[in-house]
Amino acid sequence: MNYNRFSYPHRNIDLPSQAVPIQNNTYYNSQINNATGSATINATQYGSVDMEALKGLIANIKLCLPNDISSDDSELLSDNLEVIEYELSQGNPRKGLVRTAITGLKAIKGSTEFGATIAALIQFVQQTL
Repeated sequence: MNYNRFSYPHRNIDLPSQAVPIQNNTYYNSQINNATGSATINATQYGSVDMEALKGLIANIKLCLPNDISSDDSELLSDNLEVIEYELSQGNPRKGLVRTAITGLKAIKGSTEFGATIAALIQFVQQTL
C-alpha cells in the first residue's frame, strides 16, 4: 500500500494514500469484499451452478455403472442423481436433501472407476453448496 508522509511539528506521520490497491480475482465462483476507512460492506452471494458440468458428471456415472449392480442400487443411484440435479437447478437448493442424496451415493459399491466418478460428483456438489 502506498503511504504519504505528512510532517507535523517534531514528528513525521505516514498515512495511507487515497489510492486503493487493485485486486484481481480469477477464481471460479469467488468473491472479494474490500472496505477502506470506516466503510461497511453488506454482501449477499448467490452462487450459480454450471449445469452442463453437472450433467456431464452424471453422464459419466451412468457410463461407468457396473453391470452387476443390483436393481435396488440402480434405483437408489437414479433417485439420488435426480434429487441432486433437480435441487442444484433451483435458485435455492435444499442442502439437507442434497446431503442425503450424497450419502446415498456413497453407499453404492462398484468398480474403482465408478467410485472415482461418484467422488468427482460429490466434490463438485460440495463446492457448489
